[in-house]
Amino acid sequence: MYFMDSGTQTSNILFSKKRSKAFLDLAKKETREDLKESLQNLANNQDLTSIFKIVKSITSTSSWLSHSYYRYYKSLLESNETKQKSFLTLKEEEIIQKVIRKNKTAFSEYADKDIFKAIYKEALLCHTNSQASSRLILPRIETVIVVLDGVFNELFSQSFFERSLRKLCSEMGMTFLIPKISGFQGTEENSEIIHQEIKSFSKKFPKKKFWLLGYSKGGIDALHYVSKNRHFAKDKILGLSTLASPLLGVDKFNRGILKLLVQLKNNFSNEKIRKDVFFEDIQKSLDANFQRIWFLQNYKTLP
Repeated sequence: MYFMDSGTQTSNILFSKKRSKAFLDLAKKETREDLKESLQNLANNQDLTSIFKIVKSITSTSSWLSHSYYRYYKSLLESNETKQKSFLTLKEEEIIQKVIRKNKTAFSEYADKDIFKAIYKEALLCHTNSQASSRLILPRIETVIVVLDGVFNELFSQSFFERSLRKLCSEMGMTFLIPKISGFQGTEENSEIIHQEIKSFSKKFPKKKFWLLGYSKGGIDALHYVSKNRHFAKDKILGLSTLASPLLGVDKFNRGILKLLVQLKNNFSNEKIRKDVFFEDIQKSLDANFQRIWFLQNYKTLP
């Protein structure tokens, strides 16, 4: 799945047959272990909590297993690797060579996004192919990665990114933290949970700094957290990355069935019904009518 052609690396990067088969074998192995552990727990504790846990385990592992089968079967259908285009372009190869030689002229000759893309593709190529060794020396990650999940992660037995983070932890000594926030809670409640968990971690390891990784609604929770804790964030939070986060809210609450539910909710005076049955906190956290206004009022003062 890897060869050198005129100094340019080529790889069937996403669905190499060998890697996809190994990925599938690992998924099947961990699925068996997860289900065995959940069934044993259910046998020892026959209550609603145990039943809920085994449902979560089945949901999580079956999702991962089905994706693993998809990757594997797709790799079997791919064209012969000799007909594929070079994975790294000549321009990207030039960038990599200058990075290796620590030639600072690369920063004036190429855009930052092009340098990042070249380094990322070089690292990804070696990550996905055991026969390839990286020409780059990857730095040890001293920053604590704080993962903030989005809505519906409660359906799964672990965070979307936890398996990958554990691998980085074992291979590169990286430290990560996954605050126990809920996708069904509002940003105010979640931001307080984030604050308490990061603050508690920081007391144990005062020299550590943090990088927030917010997925979906987790990105909004992260913004509200740094906004409410500007002094701590300025001192301890190095950065924030968001994935698929509607930072300005979404307009779906103003259309179709969601619009009808919002109108129906407004007819209930009972605050608990409005909050629990209609997920009022989620609506407030995601609704563009609220979130866009909040963002425009606060983005200039974010640390």
